[in-house]
Amino acid sequence: MKPQYEPSRLPNGGARLSLLIAGLLAAGNVVADNVEDMISSLEETLQPAKPTKATPKAVEQAVAVRQGLGFRSDRNFVARILENPERFDALAGPLTGGHHATPEEVEALKVRLVLQEDAIALAPALSEDPDFAGIYISTGNMINIGFTFDAEKKVEALRQKVRLPDRVQAFRAKHSLGELENDKNRVVDMAQELTAEGIMVSQVAIDIINNRIKIGVVKLDPKKSEILQGLFGDVDIVDKPLNEMENRSDTATPMRAGVRITNASGGSCTSNWKAQDRTTGELVTITAGHCVSDVNGTFGGPGASFFQGTTSAGAARLIGVSDQTTWVFPGINLITGARTGSDEVDALRAPFESNIFSMPSLYAYDNGNTSVFADSEQARVGAVDGTVVIGTVVCSGGQFSPGNQVGGSNWKNCGSVNAVNVANAFTRQAGSADVFTVLNTNEATYTAIGGDSGSPTWRIGYNSSQGWHGIAVGHHSGGPAGAEIFNDIERVEDALNVDVRFY
Repeated sequence: MKPQYEPSRLPNGGARLSLLIAGLLAAGNVVADNVEDMISSLEETLQPAKPTKATPKAVEQAVAVRQGLGFRSDRNFVARILENPERFDALAGPLTGGHHATPEEVEALKVRLVLQEDAIALAPALSEDPDFAGIYISTGNMINIGFTFDAEKKVEALRQKVRLPDRVQAFRAKHSLGELENDKNRVVDMAQELTAEGIMVSQVAIDIINNRIKIGVVKLDPKKSEILQGLFGDVDIVDKPLNEMENRSDTATPMRAGVRITNASGGSCTSNWKAQDRTTGELVTITAGHCVSDVNGTFGGPGASFFQGTTSAGAARLIGVSDQTTWVFPGINLITGARTGSDEVDALRAPFESNIFSMPSLYAYDNGNTSVFADSEQARVGAVDGTVVIGTVVCSGGQFSPGNQVGGSNWKNCGSVNAVNVANAFTRQAGSADVFTVLNTNEATYTAIGGDSGSPTWRIGYNSSQGWHGIAVGHHSGGPAGAEIFNDIERVEDALNVDVRFY
């Protein structure tokens, strides 16, 4: 779980700042321990990158990741470094997210790891300041911290508390993060009313970098823009279709995260880490909430059976029946009949059957190389922390990812976070008028395809006892390439009344 911070009611900006810094130092959360050891350990795993066929899809995926990290990303260069990595002395490994990186880019990634550890450590306490406007890591490898009042003074004090003070800078903002959150919630609250007027809102995001709200609209036209500008003022309005859930046998045992699971209708998703009920101690598997047994979604809640692999007799092996899901559609438009639902996360849980044993590790595998699960391709999970900021490097491990695999030393399915705390609207299925809104999601540039829903999402961590390992940050729901959507793991834990077991 994240560290808990007690908010202070402070009379002025100066006092608020001094207590904020004192609290950070007392909690020991300004700088993560063992960062140098983590980088050294990751550096040892680097190997010369292997040639990869520069298909249009492979180039597109590499371009998206490189753009998020601020690396050279023109298509011709990307194609050349994929097919002839030796010409660029390119390296690959967990530090690079499995992607091809030049020696100069590897050095930049080392800096990025230090910055993201500091930014993630700072973010929870900074959010207690009502003037705080957000924090992000830019593609130029700078931590940017915004305030609506006294920004330079506050950041100057913080600058001396991080490992790379010359890479921390202030930005003065018109709106605080709290104000932008309220504006976002106002748009979300009006979404159903807007739909009745023919305006389907597909996304409401806080653009921290530009200090404003962004509203995605299905089939945007000038009239819709005019109405929204009149209602919400100075906001960015973009054309964006509804997100689609990535609904989709192996015999791997024991269970663990990253394994293909199927529902009674034959659709499949990916298992997340195992968890334990906070009240009863019961062990459960968790995954995306939309992975219910009814391929059209659900109106009423739990009761979906989930299977993984087969028994010795060849029958589908039942791993559990869901007893809780957030994916419900209680609202109904009396005119159109369309149903709606919303929740903090897209999640469900299913208590394990008595004969099912599960490990707390990621069971990633490289389908392109082995076509099977292999115990040598596990990734340790050492902690749980849903805190991410824009620029954090994260990875995801779904059941399928041809051409962009994860597993073992490859760790190829990685990218950077490009948005946090976004409300995303999903169609219940292709062509359906029913809409479910996940109120607080994050977006990243990793790659996912059908079947990856529920898959574990993590960032790299380190401690002296385990070495480098995965820190669980969430699970995947869906979304378009370049803006893949994942849930905050701690919101998932709270919604399902569980704690992820990483031991």
